[in-house]
Amino acid sequence: MSLVVAKRNGNLISIVSDTKLSYPIESFPNYKLAEPDKGVIKSVILNPFICVSFACNDINNAVEALRKCRLFGTNVSTLLNYLFSFHRQKRNSIDFIVGISMPSLTKIFEIKSGVKIEKNSCWIGSLDGFNCFQEKVYDYKRDFNKSETDIPDYSRCLTQVIESGVDETINGFPISVTNQNGIFQYITSMSAVMGLAPKTYTFNDALPHQIGDTFGYSIPLDIHDSTQEGNYTICIYESNLDYTAVGLFILQGNFGVVYSLGDDKSLLIPRVYGKHDEFEFEEVLKQFGIPKSFSVSSKQKSLLNRGDKSFQVGNFEEAIRFYDKGLLENEEVAKGLLFFHKGVAYLNLRNVQEALTQFQLAIKKQPNLTSAIQKILFDLKNRNSNK
Repeated sequence: MSLVVAKRNGNLISIVSDTKLSYPIESFPNYKLAEPDKGVIKSVILNPFICVSFACNDINNAVEALRKCRLFGTNVSTLLNYLFSFHRQKRNSIDFIVGISMPSLTKIFEIKSGVKIEKNSCWIGSLDGFNCFQEKVYDYKRDFNKSETDIPDYSRCLTQVIESGVDETINGFPISVTNQNGIFQYITSMSAVMGLAPKTYTFNDALPHQIGDTFGYSIPLDIHDSTQEGNYTICIYESNLDYTAVGLFILQGNFGVVYSLGDDKSLLIPRVYGKHDEFEFEEVLKQFGIPKSFSVSSKQKSLLNRGDKSFQVGNFEEAIRFYDKGLLENEEVAKGLLFFHKGVAYLNLRNVQEALTQFQLAIKKQPNLTSAIQKILFDLKNRNSNK
């Protein structure tokens, strides 16, 4: 089914949900995380003042309900009455949580088991998942010395539920919503996940896009900064201004996902952008109007790698443009290599004088490049003498 948990503390509302896409009949695979191109955002911000979350076994019911909900604007009573009626019509097979954040009205409503009720804390979805979630909340408050009234890191707790495998219908990525500034917004976050085992995502039906190719390949998530197998980092970015697109990026897998409003104007569905580093994916986010407020890797290294890709296909001028962009970054981590690769690109353009200049700059930044440069120049001299 899924798991959605919501809590109100005064005027602050926090909601977290998974992204597993469910169908009426499904054989659940043995991997811990659902493939990103088979997910959906289950906490849907309709407008700055209303967020509707759902849990069901048939996604078609959610599509029907959310498409209708978008027509109600900020009419809270009409929205609540419709969702309760729809819940009863579907014989309680789809549940809802409705968060409301208005200047004079901050409330959470739960629609579940044939009842519509206002609550300060509620959940919908898997009971086993919620019981596990409660255990993770307790552990979090104990480990971080939090009081009973503190709202814990719900995203962290849900990630631990997903990784536990307690219920394989709870899957995908944790998406959090809050009204911290008086209006609903998706929470920007970075989470380092201590996984149980390496994971591989295979994308066979990913949508085409402008940068790279996403058809029929696998991305292993077994490259990480820790010795523990299966660790990975999720970067989640806030939505665009009209809540029609949300982005996330998996650092160790070099792929991103944009959940955007489909043609039927109901749910946010995923597009996978594979073979992207963080900064290539940033260009995708810009196409959807999604702001990127933080970075976790080196932009200079990214530009070096992009220059190398152009170099490998013989586009030396474009490679040099990427290297130059990298040199403009306020970083030192890859400057020596940027000068070095730029020099090699100039050699391939038969501009020996400019190549020598770049090699001299490379040695100043990174003296251990000296022997590699000397070998290149020695080979160049021999080639010229054999002509």
